[in-house]
Amino acid sequence: MRASFVSFVGVFLTLMGLFYAYMGKRLFSFGWPQNRTTGWLFLALPLVLMVLMPVLFYLRHRNPHHETPDWVFWVVYLSMSFMSVLLTVIVVRDLALLAGRLTARFVPAASPWASGLESAGVSQALILAAIALTLWGLFQANRTPRIHRVDVSVPGLAAPFDGYKVALISDLHIGPTIKRGFVERVVREVNGLDADLAVLPGDVADGVPSDLTLDTAPLAEVRAKDGLLYATGNHEYYWNAQAWVVEMARLGWKPLLNSNVVLEKGGAKLIVAGVTDPTAFRVQPDQAPNFRKALEGAPEGAPALWLAHQPTAAIEAEPIRGGLMLSGHTHGGQWFPWSLVIHLVQPYVKGLYRRGNLALYVTPGTGYWGPPNRWGVPSEVTLLVLHPEK
Repeated sequence: MRASFVSFVGVFLTLMGLFYAYMGKRLFSFGWPQNRTTGWLFLALPLVLMVLMPVLFYLRHRNPHHETPDWVFWVVYLSMSFMSVLLTVIVVRDLALLAGRLTARFVPAASPWASGLESAGVSQALILAAIALTLWGLFQANRTPRIHRVDVSVPGLAAPFDGYKVALISDLHIGPTIKRGFVERVVREVNGLDADLAVLPGDVADGVPSDLTLDTAPLAEVRAKDGLLYATGNHEYYWNAQAWVVEMARLGWKPLLNSNVVLEKGGAKLIVAGVTDPTAFRVQPDQAPNFRKALEGAPEGAPALWLAHQPTAAIEAEPIRGGLMLSGHTHGGQWFPWSLVIHLVQPYVKGLYRRGNLALYVTPGTGYWGPPNRWGVPSEVTLLVLHPEK
C-alpha cells in the first residue's frame, strides 16, 4: 500500500473521529435519547460506512474492474452526504447559541432567546432537518440539469460570430451512481439548444471505458452544427486517460490534447484550443498542458475559445491568447457549505469572470462527484451565446 494512501487514510480517519466526537457531544448532551449509547451508535453507522470510501477507491484503483455493487457506493455516498449536512446544521445551531450568549452578555436587557436551542427537542429537529436536506440534495443532484444561458462578450471576436451558440457540458462523472438514464436526459437538453458547437472540458466518467459503454453511449447522439469537441479532465487520468480519449473519439467527440481546430464564418476565424489537465504530468508526463503547443498552426490575431478543465488555466492562457475559456472542475462546491469553503482554495469557482483580454466561464458541472448532493448549487447545461466586445 502506497505511503501517500496510508497518509490520506490517517488524516481522513482523524478528521472523521473529531467530527464524530463533536456531533455526538452537541446532539446527545441534552437528555435525548435517554440511553445515550443508542445515540452514539446511531451516529456510528454512517461514520463506519464513510470509512469504507477510501477502501473502495483503493480497491478500484488497484483493479479498475473491481466489481463492487453500485448499491454499496450509493450507501457510502449517502452516508457522507448525511453526515456533512448534519454537521452543518449543528454548527449553525451552535453559532446561533454563541450569538445569543454574546447578546445576553453585552445587552443584558435582551431576552435570552437562544437558551431554548439546547434541548432534546432541538436535537431531534436537527436530525430530521439533516435527513430532509440530504433527500432534497439527492433530488437536486439527480434531476435533469437546468439550461443556463450566458451571453458573453468575447475579446477579439469578429462580427460574423455574433450570436454563435456553444453548448457546454462538463463533469458528468458517469459511474456507480450516474447512469445511462441521466446521460440521455442531458443529451436531450443539449440537442434542444440547436447549438453551433458542443464542448466537454473533462471528467466524463469515474471508471474505465469498457465498464461504462452502455452508460456513455448516448453521448454519441449529441448534435451540433460544427461538431463536438473534448478536452481531458483530472478524472480521466485516474481511469486510463488514453482509453478515454479513444472512446470519446469513437463517440464522435474530437479530442483536443494541446491542439486546436479553426472555425470559419463569413471570412472570420475562431480558434478552439484544448489543453490537457495538469494531472497528466503525474500520470503521462508527455501530455502535460502546453498552451503554446495548443495554438500551433493557428492563425495570428484570431481569438481563442479555450477548453481547459481547471479554471486556474486562465492565469497561464491569458498572456498567450485572449478570447474565452470554458472550464469546470470546481462543481461550484457542489453543496452548502462547501459552496462557501471552496472560495478559500479556488480563485474562480462558478460563473463568468474576466482576466485581462480573456473571458472565463466556470460551469458548476452537469453531473456530480461522490455524494449525490446538489443542495444550493444546481447542475447545469450551459448555452453560451458569443458576442463581439463593444
